[in-house]
Formats: sequence, C-alpha cells, structure tokens
Amino acid sequence: MTPVEQQTDPTWSRFFVYHTVRTIAEELGMSHYVCNFYIYVLTSGVFRRQLRRTLDARCRRAVQASSTHS
Repeated sequence: MTPVEQQTDPTWSRFFVYHTVRTIAEELGMSHYVCNFYIYVLTSGVFRRQLRRTLDARCRRAVQASSTHS
C-alpha cells in the first residue's frame, strides 16, 4: 500500500490517530516522573532536608576519595 493510499484508508487513519494519542499519553506519563522531583523539592521540607543530607554525604565521600588518591 502506498503512503497516499494509507492516508485515505479508514483503517490506517484510525491507526495514525491511535498512534498519535498513544505517543502523547506515553510522553505525559514519562514527564510525570520528572515533575515529581521538582514537586517534592518545592513542597516538602522533609524531602529537601534528606536530599541535602544525601548530597552532603556524597560530596564528603568524593572529597575523601580524591584526597587519598593525591
């Protein structure tokens, strides 16, 4: 079937609509995970404190590791 025939075929038209809607839904679903981090940072003091502790611990380990290699 040629691309021109696909554009006029009702079955292919439904498929293209389905595929477009599915792609948009998947993108929205994936962006949900990205947005959660920022929502927690903006709204949760407990999350910010724990994040700060975690990052501080990682930085301290990185500094200790670099000082032992020098």
